[in-house]
Amino acid sequence: IHSDGRVENCVDFHEVRSSGPLLKGLLEKVIGEMGSKAKVQANQPSVKDEGSLSALTDPIDDATVTADTYLDFFKTFLTETMQATELPDGTIIEERTGMMDLLGLGAKSFSKHVLKKEENHIYCYEYGQDESLTEMISVTHFQIHKDPFRLEAWNIQVPGRRAGTGQATACKNFMDAIMKSMEEGA
Repeated sequence: IHSDGRVENCVDFHEVRSSGPLLKGLLEKVIGEMGSKAKVQANQPSVKDEGSLSALTDPIDDATVTADTYLDFFKTFLTETMQATELPDGTIIEERTGMMDLLGLGAKSFSKHVLKKEENHIYCYEYGQDESLTEMISVTHFQIHKDPFRLEAWNIQVPGRRAGTGQATACKNFMDAIMKSMEEGA
């Protein structure tokens, strides 16, 4: 709080690898869409990156989707089920209306998916509420493994100071609650 009454709010983020319940939930949604009953576990030893943790499926052997057809399946899942938009260069832009509701913010979030067949990998660049897709906040990775067919997911947060719409909204809501409390107490 500045001497003139202005309130300043920002959040410092550090590079962190996440592999917990949110990623487990994302994999469970995709596994369900595939018609598989494979289990998903959070915070498991990574198959791709020794010494790291990831959300990881059990072997997937009960779906018509295979490791070789998964990227095509996922592209269709994004564009048809999730109503994402494929651009001429093959990247897919997704506007999520419910993701932030988990945090009670009710805000939209935006991401750009890049599917790399040669790597059997999906890069999901996360932009939070930044509709212009210029301030990336994290990258969610999806690795498709063969022999056995499994999916692995993790998220790497981009380090930096954030002082955008999300932080402004949180600060405003906090200050509004303080002002209301002061008015009621007066």
